[in-house]
Formats: sequence, structure tokens, C-alpha cells
Amino acid sequence: MKWKIWIRYKKYFLLMVILFLLLIILLLKIFSINKWLFAIALLLLIIGIHLLKN
Repeated sequence: MKWKIWIRYKKYFLLMVILFLLLIILLLKIFSINKWLFAIALLLLIIGIHLLKN
């Protein structure tokens, strides 16, 4: 049963990551500050990897 709960949470986590990426793309289109938003996207990606490890 525990692994089923973990898979369910993993799906929600992936959904959140996708929503964050969509938000970054949206901000990129609105402000078009490529360098800053690329740095923020990398930062979020690193945070996401750390959360997956824990």
C-alpha cells in the first residue's frame, strides 16, 4: 500500500513541476527577460531534484 501512496504523491509532484515550468514560460513571454528567467528556471530545477532525492 505504501508504494501506491508514493506513486500518487509523485504524480502530484510532477504536476506541480509542470505548472512551475508553464508559469516560467508565461513570465518569459510577458517580460522577455531571458537571462533572469533562465537562472530562475535552473534554480527551480535544482530545488526539484533535491526534493526528489529526499
